[in-house]
Amino acid sequence: MMSALLIGASLAQGFPEDTQWRPEEGLRTVVALRSGASLCAGVVVNAQGQVATAYHCVAGAKVQVKTRDGQSFSATVIASDTKQDIALLDVPGLHGHPWAEMAKGVPSIGETAWALGHPFGSASEQSSSFDGLLMWSASKGVVSGVGERWVQVDTPVNPGNSGGPIVNAQGEVIGIASRKLDGDGVAFAAPVAALEALMESPEHRRLGGSYGAGLDLWMPISLDQAPSIGGHVQADVRDRVVLSVGAAAGLDRRWRALSRNEAVSWTSGVALLSGRVRLGDGVWSTSFDLGVGGILLSSQLPPPEDLLITRPGPLSFQPAAQLQVEVAGGASFRVLVSQGPEGPQVNIGMGWAWPGRLGVW
Repeated sequence: MMSALLIGASLAQGFPEDTQWRPEEGLRTVVALRSGASLCAGVVVNAQGQVATAYHCVAGAKVQVKTRDGQSFSATVIASDTKQDIALLDVPGLHGHPWAEMAKGVPSIGETAWALGHPFGSASEQSSSFDGLLMWSASKGVVSGVGERWVQVDTPVNPGNSGGPIVNAQGEVIGIASRKLDGDGVAFAAPVAALEALMESPEHRRLGGSYGAGLDLWMPISLDQAPSIGGHVQADVRDRVVLSVGAAAGLDRRWRALSRNEAVSWTSGVALLSGRVRLGDGVWSTSFDLGVGGILLSSQLPPPEDLLITRPGPLSFQPAAQLQVEVAGGASFRVLVSQGPEGPQVNIGMGWAWPGRLGVW
């Protein structure tokens, strides 16, 4: 009877009876990371102020760290393991900051697993209704699988949790949140053993970045050109140099050739090498890309006499330069200038980063 009363009292407090640790304590060791437009989490892991996080969160060149009490510091990536998706940051300003202990051994299936981080934290910057919510949150679940490379948990893990700690009932780090599958209840973390190995033997690749894809719409200034729609793939090096290659199909090109009775061209290919400057971070992050390369123009010839069938025309390549401004949310505005035989030609472009970043390297 007495045992039942003790268990009931423990559950009434909202915490399991097998731990004295409180999530509020663990959140003191968690930081917010900003790298470009992305928001991630990290955890301080020693008295020197080093922070562990997911590598995909810091593939860009500039990383800002923010503590729960509002302090901001610049961070430097000093070690990374792209295979395990973990990275170690040096943040001198966090020297002496509360840090989390590492768990010993391999976690057990069914063991309590807390995810500490900032799920959908960007929304808190866009609406005052989320004040005090989302950022520095704790979600509870269990370890649902243990593999050679990953720890699987059913703890809710969402954008903003990436890089944050997965801790056990004693508040010890058992993994670093990395990714989730579509749907609920299946998320993965790099095991703490991989993090400890990286801390003991730091390795960091100087070159790295991300790759992804997006959609494009080109609107020419010249009346003898048709608009075109397509997509592109791109890769960036440390968010500083960007290589982009795209293809597009002309819109209403046949109608224009018929109605105007003259050749109509459109931008069907674009290849550019650009330098990037980024201002701000988070939802207000804006990047400016200035690049050079070339465009491929396709053409449609008007029909011959007494026929209504247009004919594909020759292809031509023109050197080009582009200025692109990408604002919050992945929307971009572009001015593409190419040099043709009759002088400069201007295309106004709009883009959308969908599906956006697909991975890191």
